[in-house]
Amino acid sequence: IIDEIKSIESLNKILVDKPFGAAGEVYQFEISKSKDPQFGDYYDIFMSEGNKVSPDLFTKQLSDKNNELMKTLFLKLTSQSSDATQLKLLKKYTDYRSFMNYDIKITNSRGQVFYFSKINKEKSGGETQTPFYVIIAASFEEIVQDEYDEKSSGCIVILDEAFNNMDESHIDSMMEYFQSLRIQPIIAVPSQRARSIMPYVSSTIALVKSGDRILPRSLLKA
Repeated sequence: IIDEIKSIESLNKILVDKPFGAAGEVYQFEISKSKDPQFGDYYDIFMSEGNKVSPDLFTKQLSDKNNELMKTLFLKLTSQSSDATQLKLLKKYTDYRSFMNYDIKITNSRGQVFYFSKINKEKSGGETQTPFYVIIAASFEEIVQDEYDEKSSGCIVILDEAFNNMDESHIDSMMEYFQSLRIQPIIAVPSQRARSIMPYVSSTIALVKSGDRILPRSLLKA
């Protein structure tokens, strides 16, 4: 959990310096304890200052209530049952993400603040997709930045039906954002989306189906 928080802090440093779009939106991950009490209570135990430095993490310095919680947790983790329900429970309790709640805070240039957990229920597809593409791009920018001058960094990210819910204005803003980073995206889109993306890329290759074959065709900019 501590490593996860450090990773998010590092990502947020990149995001805060890379506002998105004409509204100057800054995206920031926020982490808190799980809203589910069966996990949130454990988060409080794990992250309390005393327990982070105690050599005997779960048997000393705990209140009676928390001691009982930890005993319950260990019983769940050490159960000898191998049925599907127990295995599913074990997977849930050994995944650190279960103990945390994630949200994305969006602040525009006018100081207005929105949370993704809310707009995800109220806004259009393009507006709900945008934070994911921004954060994915910034995440790979972080990887390149961390390994800069240490070794050659490279990766390919495959996004199925990229920008499928975005209109042209959102796509334009997204491509401008990509250009502001030090990453080199490879984007595969249906032909109807290509017109919006082509002005922002250096190379465009059309894949033409002919019978059972796929033929690549390089397209030159007008």
